Amino acid sequence: SVGAEAILFPIDTIKLQQQVYGGSAALVAKRLLQQQGLGGLYKGLLGRLIQTITSNVGFFVWQTIFVQLSLRQLQVHEPDCQKLGTIAALVVNMLAQQFNRILTTPFDVVANVNQADPASRGFFSTFVRMARTGGAAELWRGLPVALLLSLNPALMFTLVGKLSDLIKVLRDRTTHCHLSSSDMFWISGVSKAVATLLTYPLIRAKAVIQTTGGNHLGLWGMLAEIVRKSGWLGLYQGVWIMSYKTVLFNSLMMALKQKVSLVLMQWDQYRDRKRRLTAQAELEGFRSCVTACSSLEMPWEASARGATVVYVDGSWCFLHDAQ
Repeated sequence: SVGAEAILFPIDTIKLQQQVYGGSAALVAKRLLQQQGLGGLYKGLLGRLIQTITSNVGFFVWQTIFVQLSLRQLQVHEPDCQKLGTIAALVVNMLAQQFNRILTTPFDVVANVNQADPASRGFFSTFVRMARTGGAAELWRGLPVALLLSLNPALMFTLVGKLSDLIKVLRDRTTHCHLSSSDMFWISGVSKAVATLLTYPLIRAKAVIQTTGGNHLGLWGMLAEIVRKSGWLGLYQGVWIMSYKTVLFNSLMMALKQKVSLVLMQWDQYRDRKRRLTAQAELEGFRSCVTACSSLEMPWEASARGATVVYVDGSWCFLHDAQ
């Protein structure tokens, strides 16, 4: 996710400027280049990478925890249940993202302000300044909208799971088979595009609230303000440039995640195969040193004449000198 964010960061910069200040993507890019030069497209990169790491890692951690807890509860009544249904998956993913948003919203707010403000001195300086001047309210501004926007990644990951299952069915594969990274790229792209189009007005309102400090208006007040200034189409201003960025970002991230998962799985399979071969070789070496025999002589009798007794199948269950 860090690599994908770094590659697509100029698009993210243009997207944020367009969401907050309006104008076409071309005009925003031209203004940035005139005022700040090429470096303006990469201003705030460090802060955005920090926000990306905390947000994505946090979501995957909480998603895993919540999914496992939900499956355990379902398996109490349905022992064979291995996957969540569509509605259950959507709710669990949304709760995981909401919990994650509560913890990571300050990073998102500071990254947005640092990226959009030409006078900003950097991510950490902006963080300290906002904490000193506004406290927690300043760092967590836009949190209600962010919690509502948890629907976006929840919808995306739910669609990813369902589309993956659909492709496996169409290819006559079992649900335990793994799709390729290229499959995951397109599945994630389609899923993110749908989620973005459905929730974009909320995304724009959140960006404006967090960047300009319009928290006093609230969500509906901000949406009304955008409509008043730019009309109804203003709610979707910047949607295309954001779609390019978010769709590519999530597609690259999920494809890379799938690739890494497949590599790790193949490595585990290789280690298991190597362990089995080593164990088999050791067993063959042991067998070559043993002469199989059959005798009516009792173990204690063999021990009495000084022979060595080895128990193989544990059929003798009482203690005696031979043991």
